[in-house]
Amino acid sequence: MKRFRFARIKRIREVEEKLAEEAFAEAAARVRELAVKSKEYTGVYKDYRQRFQRGEIDWVELANLVKRIEKAKKDLIEAYNNLQEKRQELLQANVRLKMMEKLEEMWKEQVFIEEMQSLQEVLDDFASYKSYLKKS
Repeated sequence: MKRFRFARIKRIREVEEKLAEEAFAEAAARVRELAVKSKEYTGVYKDYRQRFQRGEIDWVELANLVKRIEKAKKDLIEAYNNLQEKRQELLQANVRLKMMEKLEEMWKEQVFIEEMQSLQEVLDDFASYKSYLKKS
């Protein structure tokens, strides 16, 4: 009975770990995507600044770009924080799975010990019964 319970719980832990891995991968992809976008904004800003200095664009266009850059920075920080949370969840899921595997091994060892004790009790009982029969 316990063996099936351990197996079911272990499968649940494995699924949790897999879901945590997928969530981590998605969060990492989002951070990479936003990092690329931020790098593009850096290049665009330099271009806009030069164009502003030459009088090709006005202050409002430059300010609007800076607002978009600030939002990109905020999004990148948020995505990075999310990535750290997903990383922590993945580590926790991994620890829970490893703990479950360790508990399963300990349970198997305990079952083995209990079975050995039970067999030894049977052998001891048989030996005492055998000696009783020899005496009578």
